[in-house]
Amino acid sequence: MKRRSHSHDYSHSGLYHITISAAKDLHQPLGHMAGRLDKPDGDSEAPHVELSPLGRMVEYELTESIQRYYPMLKVLDYIVMPEHIHFLLVAYRDVVSRNGKPTHLGQVIAGFKYGCNKRYWAMTGRGLPAGEAGNDQAAEAPGTLCGEPGTLCGKPGTGRVPSGWAAKPGAAKLEAPSLFDGGYCDVMPVDEAQLETQRAYIRNNPRNRLLRMSNRQWMLPMRGMCWCRRVSPSASRL
Repeated sequence: MKRRSHSHDYSHSGLYHITISAAKDLHQPLGHMAGRLDKPDGDSEAPHVELSPLGRMVEYELTESIQRYYPMLKVLDYIVMPEHIHFLLVAYRDVVSRNGKPTHLGQVIAGFKYGCNKRYWAMTGRGLPAGEAGNDQAAEAPGTLCGEPGTLCGKPGTGRVPSGWAAKPGAAKLEAPSLFDGGYCDVMPVDEAQLETQRAYIRNNPRNRLLRMSNRQWMLPMRGMCWCRRVSPSASRL
């Protein structure tokens, strides 16, 4: 689900809980669940995500690169799950680009995805830009359902390398799929209680996931079993 507040100006200061999902055709590219439910938070064996190399790359881009490009932004809390990420992002003042031009949250998310995709393509041997194309970022426009599956960094297309892009020397032209699904979801806490609720949700994500995995058999109907209430023949005639 991708949602925006049509009445909110995403170029102004604010606090956002952002959720971004990995591409649907990738199977848990960012890591896998580990740990034990009987261990408390803070224990080395508590429920957690063992990050893959891609997961560690995404974590680095999230915690280091966003604030480097946008000093007015800071990631307060985050969790990298096997197939999605959650993070609380605060904008202390109006969002502007490195050249001082006003911009918005959608452009920040597009830039984050673009940086991750460049590293993803390099790590997996995919095609890389023929030159630095840092200003070729398509914005995730605020107030819209932006970015669709099969797009490249929110840019409509087939997912193939666009003109001006090239595969590594000596290689044939390759597809360059995005690491992420199109768009993102944002929630804006409006007071301290809602902020703490969002922080707890992020913090407890690994434990809740492991709990669901461990009790999956109780969450689904058992095959061959009928859960309807039996009615006796005599009662049915009443």
